[in-house]
Amino acid sequence: MSAVPLGDVPNAWRHFLIDLMFARNYTIGYLNHPGPVAKNPVVERLLPSLLQVKAVAILDHALRAWIDNKGLFVPKKPYGTDLKGRIDYLANNGHLADRFPLHSIRGTRNALAHEPAGAVDWAELDRDVTAIQSALSELKMVKEMPQWEIFSERSAAQAGEIPKSICTFHYLIGIRQGSKMVAEIKWAQHVMADDA
Repeated sequence: MSAVPLGDVPNAWRHFLIDLMFARNYTIGYLNHPGPVAKNPVVERLLPSLLQVKAVAILDHALRAWIDNKGLFVPKKPYGTDLKGRIDYLANNGHLADRFPLHSIRGTRNALAHEPAGAVDWAELDRDVTAIQSALSELKMVKEMPQWEIFSERSAAQAGEIPKSICTFHYLIGIRQGSKMVAEIKWAQHVMADDA
């Protein structure tokens, strides 16, 4: 049995794309910072690699769920029981047109998981996400890549909302498609009195 039912794949992939958009735009939350915001080198180094591993995990679960849903059986010989075998099986049986981008992505994931120096940057992650999106679309598990925009807002100073706060600011980072809100992250910043 698959860890992710086939019907859950579109939602898992959508949530990944939301996380990716928030992650790529993590500096948008610095609304009270004058001028351009410097990117955090630690975040820039780690975040694309972590997201790449997550994207490949979704791909692996999706392929397993698709195979299970179709009632197919992947023979252990010559395919084995891993992602490589599932990709080869689907390609050899005409379900996937091009296995090579997926094997490249799988190899990158393996390097990230097993080699201390492994890393990807945002451009490599974008390439991998595009290839996974294409494979999931080819198998009719997801529709076309959504066209979203990201925005941020900060409220004017409001009366302090916690004890000993002078004022409170409310922040929001949102993703929308047209006028429809897709996802949002909200938080409050409290400016405390000197004796707090």
